[in-house]
Amino acid sequence: MDEVMKDEVLNEVTDEMIRDWKTCFGKVYKLAADEEDMTLEVYIKKPTRAAISRFQSGVSKKSVSAAAQQFVFDLLLYPSQDTLVKIFEDKPGLPTALAGEIGDLVGITANFTTTEL
Repeated sequence: MDEVMKDEVLNEVTDEMIRDWKTCFGKVYKLAADEEDMTLEVYIKKPTRAAISRFQSGVSKKSVSAAAQQFVFDLLLYPSQDTLVKIFEDKPGLPTALAGEIGDLVGITANFTTTEL
């Protein structure tokens, strides 16, 4: 990721922006990756049932990566989609990783123990 994109992602979100997002969307989340070769912060609004349903439907109809990318874009507050597209070109697995993290957030990936009765 080039320095301009890194600076945009890390330095532009303000407390005022977060307050405004919370007023408009309710819950807001920051997904932060701190990998050896990349630092990335993505801000999203809480997924609705409709967004989750579209994601799950998209997974069955198209590639997991494309469905994951659309899921992230449906919820995205910051950075811009254009910025993420550039990052995803360099790191094509990131949409799936972000969708997985969002899935953890809303219970899609909850683990259950099944017991025969």
